[in-house]
Amino acid sequence: MMQLVTGLLSSLLGIVVIIGWVFNVPTLVQILPDYVPMQFNTAIGFLLCGGALLLSRFKQYSYGYLCGFIVAMLGFFTILQYGYGWEFGIDELFIKHYININSSSPGRMAPNTALCFILSGLALGLIHSYKNRSRLGIVVLTLGGLSTIGYIFDLVELYGWGKMTEMALHTSLGFIAVGVGINSFRLDEK
Repeated sequence: MMQLVTGLLSSLLGIVVIIGWVFNVPTLVQILPDYVPMQFNTAIGFLLCGGALLLSRFKQYSYGYLCGFIVAMLGFFTILQYGYGWEFGIDELFIKHYININSSSPGRMAPNTALCFILSGLALGLIHSYKNRSRLGIVVLTLGGLSTIGYIFDLVELYGWGKMTEMALHTSLGFIAVGVGINSFRLDEK
């Protein structure tokens, strides 16, 4: 049941933010005007994470694996851009970003967001076979939780790493849901 709830929440979060970007509704993209917006690629990542949770819940593992793989690659290529200063053109591939608050590059998700997507994608892609997937889910849940705590107590260091793009508040809440969803799968549900 928890996979269903967290899968729907993650998918809904992605859909709402995508609608916000496409139809220029800033209140759907950022929680408050001074907060960093959820990037378009991040919204796509949540839509795919939710899809992977739902597909795995209904034993459609090969499609869930594909969603997980895409999520992990999205995070991986973003980390490469940060680490090596490369530009793959993925940050504004689908939409030109018109909100650029606390962002090191227009449209680029935060590095901690990218790391969470790498871990989430790996866990979701291997949900039916990897026995230690809950460890990945716990790390995703922890990173999302720490970022949320950072917003509550105004500790920017918890949701923003250096001078790079900060993780959005609703992104951190989304990773809590995804982490819970990953951890809710039991080994006997093969």
